[in-house]
Parts: sequence; C-alpha cells; structure tokens
Amino acid sequence: MQQLKKITNDQLKLTIDNHKLWLENKEEHKDKRADFNHTDLIKAQLSGFDLSQAIFTGANLMGANLKNSILSGANFKEANLVHTNFSYTNLSQAILSDTILTQANLKNACLDNADFSGAYLHKTILNEANVRGASFKRANLIDASFQNAKLKTSDFSNASLGATNFTKSDLTDTNFNNTYLCDAIFTKSTLTNANFNNANLCYAQFDFSKLHSANLSFTNLNQASFIEVDFTEAQLDDANFKGAKIKNSTFFKASLKRANLEELSLININFQETNLTEANFENSNLSKSSFYKSNLNKVNLNKTNLNETTFLDSNLSQSHINHAQLNKTNFSNAQLQESNLNNSNIIDTNFSNVQIETINFKDSSIDLLTYNKSKWDSTPGILLSLFEKGALFCNECEKIILKLKEELLFKEKEAQAKAEKEKSILEEKQKKLLQQEQEKLSIEAEKKTFLGKIKYFLKDSF
Repeated sequence: MQQLKKITNDQLKLTIDNHKLWLENKEEHKDKRADFNHTDLIKAQLSGFDLSQAIFTGANLMGANLKNSILSGANFKEANLVHTNFSYTNLSQAILSDTILTQANLKNACLDNADFSGAYLHKTILNEANVRGASFKRANLIDASFQNAKLKTSDFSNASLGATNFTKSDLTDTNFNNTYLCDAIFTKSTLTNANFNNANLCYAQFDFSKLHSANLSFTNLNQASFIEVDFTEAQLDDANFKGAKIKNSTFFKASLKRANLEELSLININFQETNLTEANFENSNLSKSSFYKSNLNKVNLNKTNLNETTFLDSNLSQSHINHAQLNKTNFSNAQLQESNLNNSNIIDTNFSNVQIETINFKDSSIDLLTYNKSKWDSTPGILLSLFEKGALFCNECEKIILKLKEELLFKEKEAQAKAEKEKSILEEKQKKLLQQEQEKLSIEAEKKTFLGKIKYFLKDSF
C-alpha cells in the first residue's frame, strides 16, 4: 500500500490558489493543476472551493468537508471518503470508482454522469441528489439513501442495494439488471422503463410506485409489497411473486408469461388485456379481478377463488381450473377449448357464447349456469352432455335435467315416428306413381297391338 503524503495548511492553500490559475488558463499554467494523489487530507476543510478536474486518486479524505464545492470532473479513484461531506457539491462527471464512501454525505449534490463503479457506499446519504446518468456498476450501496433523488438513466447493474431507500425518487430508464435489491424501498417512486431483469427484489417495497413499461422479467419478488402499483405494459415474464403483497394494483397490457403468482391475495386486480400464458395462480384468491381480453392459454387456476371474476373475451384454451370456486364468474365470449374444470363448484356462472362442449366438467358441481344468454334449463342438450360427462348438479337441478332428458327422449321418439310416417307416405306415393306409369305403358302397348292388327286386316282386304 502506497504511503500517504503529508501536506501543511499553507501547502494546501497554495495548491488551491495554483489550481484556480490553471482553471483560468490551462495552457499557460499547465503545471499548476491540483494533484492530491495519495495525500493525507483527513478532516481537511475544502468547502466552497472550485477544484474541478483536481486529482484525489488514492487520497484519504476521511471526515473532510467539501460542502458547496465544485468538483466536476475530479478524480477520486480508490480514495478514502468515509464520513466526507459532499452536500450541495457539484461532482458531475467526477470519477469515484472503487472509493470508500461509508456514511458520506452527498445530500443535494450534483452527481450527473459521475462514475461510482465498484465503490462502497454503505449507509451513504444521497437524498435529493441529482444523479442522472451516473454509473454504480458493481457498487455496494447497502443501507444507502436516495430519497427524493433524480436518477434518470443511472446504471446500478450487478450492484448490491440491500435495504437501499429510493422513496419518492425518479428512476426513469434506470438499469438494475442482475442487481441485489432485497428490502429495498421504492415507495412512491417513478420507475418508468426501469430495467430489473434478473434482479433479486425479495421483501422490496414498491407501494404507490409507477412501474409503467418496466422490465421485471426473471425477477425474484418473493414477499415484496405492491400496494396501488401501476404495472401498465410492464414485462414480468418468469417473475416469481410467491408470498408477495399485491393490492389495488393494475397489470393492464402487461406480460406475465410463466409468472408465479401462486397462493396470493389478488382481489379486485386489473389484469385486462394482459398476457398470462402458462402463468401459475394456484391457490390464489382472484375474486372480483378482471381478465378482460387477456391471454390465459394453458394458465394454472387450480384451487383458485374466482367468485365474481370476469374473463370476458379472454383466451383460456387448455387452461386448468380444477377444484376452483366459481360463483357469478363471467366467461362470456371466452375461448375455453380443451380446458379442465374438474371438481369445481360452479354457481350462477356465465358461459354465454362459449363452446362449452369441449370443456371437461367431470365431478364439478353446477348450479344456475348461464349459456348463450339464457338460463341453463333452456339448453337441455348442453346440460345433458355435461351431466353425462360427469358434472354434478344440485338435487333440484338434477330432477329438472332428468325431466328434460325424458322430454328430449319423448321428442326424439315423436320426431322419429313422424319421420317414419312421412317416409311411409312418400313410399306409398312413389308406389302409386310407379303403378300409374306401368298402367300407362300397358295401355300404350295394347294400343300399339290393336293398331297393328287393323293395319294387317286392311292389307289383306285389298
């Protein structure tokens, strides 16, 4: 480890004065640029100075005061900045890579396009800072605070941000790819177009935040909190929501292909026009939620509560809805080809304009099912088909179905007898026509014979 250079107060003042000359005319005073490389600046008082593009590489500024200073483009690479005060300081485009900023104060600092890659910022304060376009790649920011900060287009890829606080921050277009964010706080933050691909967000808090068009594919959202969150057009393919708290949120036009949403309370959630192909909702409560015009092909809805849930105009082909509760559920105009509703409890459910014949209702209990805009008892053919496939109906319904079956059989016999009678009448008509034709031919033959005899008789007479 390189030994630190000592510097007196007079030398420090002279260096700052020379640097001022360098800033005024870099060509004329090119040798006067401030160079504090590996210098001991512990508790140095540098507040209010313009040290733009100064060199602090490897320096020790522990406890130093640089409040209200101008340090744009300065190089602090590998410097010790523990407890350093950078509040209200301009550090735009500064290099702070591989620095130690534990408990440093950067409140209200300008950090636009600064480089913090590989830095250690444990419990660092960055509240209300401007951090647009900054790089925190591979940085450690555990317990750091960015409350009310502006972080547009910043890059936190492969960083550690456990319990970091981003409350009320603007994180539009920010990159959190492959980042550790367990227990992070994003309450009331704007995360439009943010990239969380493959991030670990277990126990994170997103309450009242906006994740419009954000990418959360392959994320771990175990036990995370999403109260009144806007996921409109967000990418959530293969995301794991196991144990998450989701309330009053919207997933309008989002993509949740193969997402895991099992064992969740998802009451009154907006999933309209959402892609949920092969998503897993097993054991979840989806009552009063809306899946209007959504794609739920091969979705797992086994053991779910679907009371008053709407699937109007949705695609549920090859879906699994076994052992589910369906009270006043709306499947009107939905595609349910080759779907399974085995062992489900179906009450007052609407299947208007659905190809119900292809659905498997084995061992399901059915009461007051609506089909093609009419009550089930006006569609005996369909209900008898379900009954014969193993669907279970209430006792009263079953009596009506058996009565309908008898009526249907009677009508079939009547129709058969009528058809046979019509066939007999037709055959009799055809027989008479044939007989008349034969008689006509016989008369014609007799007439021809008679004329022949007369002709012969007249010939002999002359």
